[in-house]
Amino acid sequence: MAGASTIVTAWMTHSVVVERLVGSSGTGAAVYGEPEALAAFVDPGESYVRGTAGESVLSTATAYLPVTVETIPVGSRVGLPTDFGGRVAIVVQSAHRRSGCGTPDHLEVKLT
Repeated sequence: MAGASTIVTAWMTHSVVVERLVGSSGTGAAVYGEPEALAAFVDPGESYVRGTAGESVLSTATAYLPVTVETIPVGSRVGLPTDFGGRVAIVVQSAHRRSGCGTPDHLEVKLT
């Protein structure tokens, strides 16, 4: 559907830098993949989401990315644009949202 693709491209007005969590070292330190700049739309709104252990976690921003982006693992780092303080946030939830939610298909990433 070409129209939806155009809408999504126009919607992604920010750029984020993603460092995917790929595992841990022998000492237990997190190991991240190479930084990857991706087009996104960043919403700084706060919301509570469920963490991996079922706990309530405060998300201070949500990044929306094209549906073609692979799911970003929980614990990955996301560098936000300077408009949002240029800080590095941590992924607390990541899921693809498909047709039926009133928006184009996309990847929704909740951040600390």
